[in-house]
Amino acid sequence: MIRKIPMLMMPVLLVSCASDEPVLAVNKFHLRDAEVVGRDSAMIRGEQRRLLYGAVSMEEQKQRLGEYFTVRWKLDEGSALAHHGDAQVILKYQQAGTASKILKMSRHYSKGEKKGVSEFEIKGEDYQSNGRVLAWRVELVHAGKMVASQQSYMWD
Repeated sequence: MIRKIPMLMMPVLLVSCASDEPVLAVNKFHLRDAEVVGRDSAMIRGEQRRLLYGAVSMEEQKQRLGEYFTVRWKLDEGSALAHHGDAQVILKYQQAGTASKILKMSRHYSKGEKKGVSEFEIKGEDYQSNGRVLAWRVELVHAGKMVASQQSYMWD
């Protein structure tokens, strides 16, 4: 015998399914040129303008060229470790001019923080001398254990 779900329960089921957020999401933006392009999408123009905001001279604009990583992270509330230990977001990357050397940046968060946004920038002199990022990997570490990771297809 098949039981039907009452219609009053349907919105509750839909809401609970829709609230699933990824534990780790990485957005990468490569600012190649200081000239804001008018023909691209509004989102790209907006991001270019945001990153170049306040850079008046050509030298200031040149220092803003590079690659920007925005990492949104969230710890699982149901986990046994959810209330223990600090969180850390780690960006590992390789640039064109550094050969196989793996460079690293990280952001630390206290144990009270369960979600956040981490920003990483490879720009200015570092970007100009070492070139673009060829491969990257982002890791979310909580209480000393890796919870989630995301990487580019070029990462070994």
